[in-house]
Amino acid sequence: MSDMLPENPLDVPLLRYSENLDAMPAISHAQGWRPWLLERRPLDMSPYLERQRLWYGPAKEETGRVDALHQLDHFYRAVLLTARPALIILWNGNLPGEMLLSDIARGAGCPVHFIERGSFPGTVHLDDTGILAASRIAREKEWTWPNPEQRAYWHGVLATLEKTYAGGKDTWWGQPDTIGPEKLRAKWHIPSDKKILFFAGQVDRDAQNLLFSPHFKNNLAAFQWFVEALEQHHDVFILGKHHPRSPVPSETFQKLLAHRGVWLTDVSLADCLAVADRVAAVNSTVLYEGLMVNKPGLAMGNGIFSGKGFLYEVSSLENARETIHRWLTADNFDQCRQQWTDFGAHYLASALFSIRPPEHAAGIRDAEALATVLSQTLAQNTPPDYSQLSAPWPCIDEVALWHYSRPKQHQGFKEILRGANIIMKATLGKTHPPSYNRLLAWANQLWDKFTHRL
Repeated sequence: MSDMLPENPLDVPLLRYSENLDAMPAISHAQGWRPWLLERRPLDMSPYLERQRLWYGPAKEETGRVDALHQLDHFYRAVLLTARPALIILWNGNLPGEMLLSDIARGAGCPVHFIERGSFPGTVHLDDTGILAASRIAREKEWTWPNPEQRAYWHGVLATLEKTYAGGKDTWWGQPDTIGPEKLRAKWHIPSDKKILFFAGQVDRDAQNLLFSPHFKNNLAAFQWFVEALEQHHDVFILGKHHPRSPVPSETFQKLLAHRGVWLTDVSLADCLAVADRVAAVNSTVLYEGLMVNKPGLAMGNGIFSGKGFLYEVSSLENARETIHRWLTADNFDQCRQQWTDFGAHYLASALFSIRPPEHAAGIRDAEALATVLSQTLAQNTPPDYSQLSAPWPCIDEVALWHYSRPKQHQGFKEILRGANIIMKATLGKTHPPSYNRLLAWANQLWDKFTHRL
């Protein structure tokens, strides 16, 4: 089941549903038989409504959201009773509809696993508990190796990854071309006689911020606190990098800095890390990337890293001064680095899988290994009992029909845009690639806004 169509055709059936309760198609009483066929069970809607408010904001009235949850409850139970899955895997799994599906499945004894992008590019993280700071590995404070050979192997895999990171060519998000640290210093007047503190920007409507940033409402608030906390440190220069998907204008961040640093958009992560003496973020994977090039990291939120001793973690804003001092002086960083190396290898060995072809997996477990792990999970669990889900009426996939009809209405317009893009790519894309990429990003933003209004 998916909210969006995949980029490539599937060889399995696909059901469509909406991940946003506000986008669910309403079933009105004017539609005759359908409203009373929809079975409404007594459900505690509060956790799902709370998550909807957190992710999408408050509603003027929540009747529509409650109706949508009843629709999804009916739909999910009909799907589970028909397909009778032995295992459910949720991508991310933190939206209200996904939480409801997880609760229904577990109530029937069906195991639920979560999958999300891994901290290293080209990997996914599989977990039976949750994602990010809510995952099983995030709760581990100590770990052991089954034998020295395993430890040596995975330390070697991590060392290979670190060499790739040092080149700056392997990140989850596309990066501008590198110009080198010296040119970056000259272009933006980054002083050589001050300690360069690199702050990695993040997006606000993301699980990292919404669920695992206990101290700050958004990334701008986190950056403001960071700047103010360093107000008396006149020997530092702050270098900020804008997240490519942040809706907050970069100028807003720059105003907080004034003359104490610079906030950049069109700059590569590799150049920023090369210039930086220290790395800071709420809970971005850039903290790991900084460790890979031996830069001490300051974490201002929660993550898989929490409590493991390789980052300088702000656990309380009131008591953060000592943490910042230890970070700035790199207190005991050699031990932090050793702890990171061992955990990074353990993380690769126990939770991550490569989504790249085997020949490009760089020693990380591949899709075949993932299939083996899932098969072992199935063998260890008793079959689910779906009889307790009652028997909702078999339902037409209203959500799929709605998703099908909506893009069909605009198919002609989409074909025109596709043709225009082909022409632009063949002309402007060849002569001025940066200009074409900027134009494409702007057009994609307009298209997202347009389709969200439909």
